[in-house]
Amino acid sequence: MKVLRGVKPTAEQLPIISNPTAGVVLIRGAAGSGKTTTAMLMLKQLALFWSKRNQRMQLNQSVRILVLTFNRTLRGYISELAQGQIKQSNCSIEVSTFAKWAQTATGMHTIVNDTIRKRKIIKYGEKLGLDDQFLLSEADYLLGRFLPGNIDEYLDCERIGRGNSPRIDRARRKLLLNDVIRPYVTWKKDKGVNDWSDLAVSMINETTTVRYHSIIVDEAQDFSANEIRAVMSHAANLSTVVFVLDTFQRIYPRGCTWQETGVKINSNLSYRLRENYRNTKHKGGRWF
Repeated sequence: MKVLRGVKPTAEQLPIISNPTAGVVLIRGAAGSGKTTTAMLMLKQLALFWSKRNQRMQLNQSVRILVLTFNRTLRGYISELAQGQIKQSNCSIEVSTFAKWAQTATGMHTIVNDTIRKRKIIKYGEKLGLDDQFLLSEADYLLGRFLPGNIDEYLDCERIGRGNSPRIDRARRKLLLNDVIRPYVTWKKDKGVNDWSDLAVSMINETTTVRYHSIIVDEAQDFSANEIRAVMSHAANLSTVVFVLDTFQRIYPRGCTWQETGVKINSNLSYRLRENYRNTKHKGGRWF
């Protein structure tokens, strides 16, 4: 996999990377449209932007940048891209998957075996008459979308991104909540174990780690609502958070609204890349 070197921004990318500012930036596009490339090109401008602001404010602190990806396969590639963009000595950059970042911060390194987790959920839900894979998916959806104190909201929420088949009416939702989710949560507590949904919630509540001036989240469509909340809870009060997502490649059905996660999207900072470079040779390397 070639690393991006000396790539000149396209006409589509220039308006995105040329105007660094505080706020939430949304970069959307289909596979091969250069979303990740655009975000990496933004790094240099964001580092300069926050470095100059710290100087103006006479703040004796380095610019802290975090780049997160859901996919471990691309982590090394993105890390090299990111490091290649940052030249300022007063900038520190961290590139990680969400899981590794959160586990390092919270110390929650032991996650329940996935086979055991699935077996427990299927056992609790055997009377619901749902396909095993759908049951597991719905449980992940519920635990990833709602905070522990708000899981009753599942009863009446719009199931964004979940479709209408099979039909999950309120009565069946109540059964899922009371006969599957609550016993499963109790089982975890009794056994002293955690799963990935607990990691996200723990990261939301983690207050001792640093806050970042800039955060770039690649493959954001694969992050749950609670993972997005965790990311936002570690952004500095004044910061730039960039979400890169492909709405056509949702690996996991984790649908929720931005508003629900507390993310405010400014229409002036929402971009869509329309050109496709996946099948086009490019001198600087591969487009993502």
